[in-house]
Amino acid sequence: MLGDVLLIDDGHRRAGAQLLERLRRRRADRLVVAIAGESGTGKSEIAHVLARGLKSEGRPAKLFHLDNYYRIPPAERAAWRSEHGLQAVGEGEIDWDLLAAHLDAFRLGARISLPCIDLLTDQIDELTTSFADIRMAVVEGLYALATPDADLRVLIDLTYHDTRKAELLLAAARAARLAGDAHTAIARADLAVRLFAGQRRTWWETHARLVLIEARVAAGRGSGRLVADAAAVADRLASFGAPAAPE
Repeated sequence: MLGDVLLIDDGHRRAGAQLLERLRRRRADRLVVAIAGESGTGKSEIAHVLARGLKSEGRPAKLFHLDNYYRIPPAERAAWRSEHGLQAVGEGEIDWDLLAAHLDAFRLGARISLPCIDLLTDQIDELTTSFADIRMAVVEGLYALATPDADLRVLIDLTYHDTRKAELLLAAARAARLAGDAHTAIARADLAVRLFAGQRRTWWETHARLVLIEARVAAGRGSGRLVADAAAVADRLASFGAPAAPE
C-alpha cells in the first residue's frame, strides 16, 4: 500500500530466511505463498524480506497485500461495518474472486492492473504490472490463509492480544515515568521488554529498554552497567533510521 512504512528487524530476517530455505526445496516456478497473522505480527515485513531473498536468488517475487483487496474502501469501511454488524467483519470483506483472477494472471505471466490503496488519501489507485519475469507470488494479510490455490501457507503465531498487551505496558511505563512514578515505570517497562523480546519485535523492545533506562535513572539506580546499556540502546535506535513503529 502506498504510504505504508516497514521497519525490518532481525526477527523478520530470521523468519524470512526460514521461509526462503523452505522454498529452495521447491524449485517449481509460479508458486503462491500466503503469509497470515494478526495486526502487528510482522507479516508485511517478513513478506518483504522473503521477496528480497527470492529476488537475490533469481526468482523475482510480486507482493500481493490483502489490504488492497477489501470490497469496501478504507474511508467507508468503519461506517459499513457499523451498519452491517460484527457478523459482516471477516474473510467475506475480501474480494477473493478478484485476487484469484490476479493470481491466475500471475501464473500465465500476463500484464494487468492491480489495486493499490493510497493510505494518505484513502483512494484506490491502479498499478499496472507485468508478470512475465515474476516467478513467485507472496500474498500477505490477516486472512491470507484463505488464498485460493496457495502452494505454501504460513501463519505467524502471535495474536492481537499478545502484541497489544506489550504495547499497552510500554505506554503505561511511559505514563508512569512522566508522572514521576519511577518504580511503577520500571516494573512495567521491564515486563514490556521481556514480552517484546519473546515476540522478536526489536523496534518495540529497544524503545521499552529506553524507557526502562530513563526510569532507573529517575529512581537513582545509575551504574556503569546502566551507562553501557544506554549506549547499546542508542546505537540500536540509530540503526533503525526512522522514528515510526512497524505495523
